[in-house]
Amino acid sequence: MHLFVLLGLIATTCAERPRHPMENPDMYQGDILLDDEDDRNALVGDTYKWPGGVIPYEINVGLTEGTNQIEKAMNYLSNNTCIQFTQRRYLDKDYLMIFPGDGCYSHWGRTGKGQPLSLGVGCLDLGTIMHELMHAIGFKHEQNRSDRDDYLTIHWNNIQQ
Repeated sequence: MHLFVLLGLIATTCAERPRHPMENPDMYQGDILLDDEDDRNALVGDTYKWPGGVIPYEINVGLTEGTNQIEKAMNYLSNNTCIQFTQRRYLDKDYLMIFPGDGCYSHWGRTGKGQPLSLGVGCLDLGTIMHELMHAIGFKHEQNRSDRDDYLTIHWNNIQQ
């Protein structure tokens, strides 16, 4: 009897289809965390920009194994842009709270408070970390830009049926 229960548990656990950590159905475009007031098409004004291009951050102790990758991504962005990442000081009220959540996601731009940036299982490669950091800076997915069709040519003959 115990064997059947054990086999049943294993079968149902193994039958669950794993989801990609950047494809969360509860988030805008799979990896952008929006508040109710965030239903906007573009970042307008200084409200969503990080003052002086400086982004304070705090890395949760649960990400000790990923800290080097996170810092490498931050250094790359800082060395190639005007954005600077600094470790959070006690007085910093606006900052990134980088933690090992369920999947990979971030808010879009600065929210004006401590804001979550999740780097869960499968999210600690350099490209994914930079992707989520860029959402926190204020970048959207390029394929969803309102002017994307001005720069996109679809070669219908090359699409296999």
